[in-house]
Amino acid sequence: MKKNGLLRKSAGLLLAAVLVLGMQSTVFASTITDLSETSQSGNVTVTGTVEEPASPTYVITIPASIDFGTLEAPDTDEDDYKSVTFDVTASSFANFSSGTGVAVLVKDSNDEKDSNGDWSAKFYITNENSISLEYSILNPSSEDISTGDLTRESGLLYYVFDAASVTGSSDSSMTVTGTAMLNQRQLYGLDLEDEDSAYLGDYEGTLNFYVRVVYMSDYS
Repeated sequence: MKKNGLLRKSAGLLLAAVLVLGMQSTVFASTITDLSETSQSGNVTVTGTVEEPASPTYVITIPASIDFGTLEAPDTDEDDYKSVTFDVTASSFANFSSGTGVAVLVKDSNDEKDSNGDWSAKFYITNENSISLEYSILNPSSEDISTGDLTRESGLLYYVFDAASVTGSSDSSMTVTGTAMLNQRQLYGLDLEDEDSAYLGDYEGTLNFYVRVVYMSDYS
């Protein structure tokens, strides 16, 4: 009885093996070509696909406005700075290559390059009487951006967001804080109630922000 049972078990295993081999033969028959003494050559199609890499995507959020508030003439002929901070935020970074990021550049809307290809690196707010007050932009390291490279396209370098740092942060975003700084000493000694009353009024200017994907090594 044990011998017959063993034979039945062996027969069952053999049948299962035959069925598996039969299934494999069916699969391979549709994907390979058999060569033999009567068919000694065959052709194999070789294929591949090259797709356009996904372009980097990102969001850089700039301030809606920068307001110096009410400006006042200092009592003495000394520097008297009015400073206002502002935030720039990077988020939604995707499809960036290693070692790349987004450069943020800034310039005054009226700034133009000179014959040498340099920006004037001056920033102004102006009133309705065409009187202007100059101010400066400091980057997140508290450095005046006008002291940097004046030849870059589209403006002065404010900051470069490293894509790896942005995507690796806890909320996949990064915010840096800069400063707009105006020296109220420009108003010292003016007779605002009489002959210099043209200085009164609301002042306004425009900052042009520009962003681009860059290699971090080019902006180090």
